Amino acid sequence: MSRLGAAMFQRFSDPAAELRYRREQRTAQVKFIRALMLIGPAMLSAYIIVNPLFVELKYGIAMLVASIAMLPLLGFYYWYVGHPTYAGNRWIDIAFFAVIAAVQFFFIRFLWQSGATGWPFYAILCYNQMLLLTYACLAFAAAVREFAIWAILSIAYVMITVITLDLPAAIIVYTATFYVPF
Repeated sequence: MSRLGAAMFQRFSDPAAELRYRREQRTAQVKFIRALMLIGPAMLSAYIIVNPLFVELKYGIAMLVASIAMLPLLGFYYWYVGHPTYAGNRWIDIAFFAVIAAVQFFFIRFLWQSGATGWPFYAILCYNQMLLLTYACLAFAAAVREFAIWAILSIAYVMITVITLDLPAAIIVYTATFYVPF
């Protein structure tokens, strides 16, 4: 296992050069991460605009509240990635995505309960987690170990959720088969 870990998480021979590389790569990604933090509220706005057409008021309000709860998080992350301490903070990305996933759970739950999409809960969950992983690919620039930790946490989150829902074994197995390789 240590050989696999060493191959996956290679280190520079000079720790100072590695730190410099990591900071340069993370700093170079700031404008792209900020663009994603603007796309997020735009996506939430689209839901808020179309919800009155398709969902009952109680679900529309619940999704609005969940969306509003995400805005300060997106705003903070937008600001923080431009802050001088961002590039050196190896764990902020995991913390951000974990908190967003937790708030997003409620949004997903209300969207599913509304019945507007016709999708099962686990499908909406997988789709949204895949979207977060796509964003994370950019945010975790030069941070392979941290991205691997986030990916494992994401897999655990999806699998624990579908197991907790007491879904049939086939759904759990196919969800794992579909989500884990992503």
